[in-house]
Amino acid sequence: MSAEPIRSDRPGSFPWTVLHDRHPALLRQVREAYPYPPERRRAIDQLEREIAGVIEPLVDHPVDAAWASWTQEYLGRSWYEVPFLWAENYFYRKLLEAVGFLAPGPWQGIDPFAPVKAVELAGAAVDAELAALEGLSQLTAPERIDALLLAALWGNRADLGFLIQAEGGRAAPAERVDHLVVDDRTLFRQLLHGVASGASGA
Repeated sequence: MSAEPIRSDRPGSFPWTVLHDRHPALLRQVREAYPYPPERRRAIDQLEREIAGVIEPLVDHPVDAAWASWTQEYLGRSWYEVPFLWAENYFYRKLLEAVGFLAPGPWQGIDPFAPVKAVELAGAAVDAELAALEGLSQLTAPERIDALLLAALWGNRADLGFLIQAEGGRAAPAERVDHLVVDDRTLFRQLLHGVASGASGA
């Protein structure tokens, strides 16, 4: 028996917050990132209105053959009542349509998030992370595994969708251990050691 899909219809839940708060804020950020012509700005505004209402079809495009079948059962339904993972992916596909990413013309292939990415990559936080990586060789093997595991775990804090809601547009420093919901690092290390031992004995 498969688990019920996660939906966004419970106010205050993480999926609800993504659709209700993060996506509209992200659309406004994208709208101001480039000097989009009026038709592109209108398309972005229309997508913001759509995500507050019902799901509409994509404009026909050769890359959308798969989307046509994935979308059929959800068209005309509220974005909040369909599976969250599907809605999240469909939102970004609709965003690419709105900014003209796939259509022939001057905006084809232009990453709508490029300006924000460039600012983040030029920030001091990236320098600090790179400096920390240089120090990994000085750690013991267990410490190195721990450091890499926590870095991977908190990597999602760099997601642009989270940054737009952070105070001042910046994410707070990653609370490496204190704010873990569950800390299963000991179990992970045991499993990792078991896999490594099995591989070496094969």
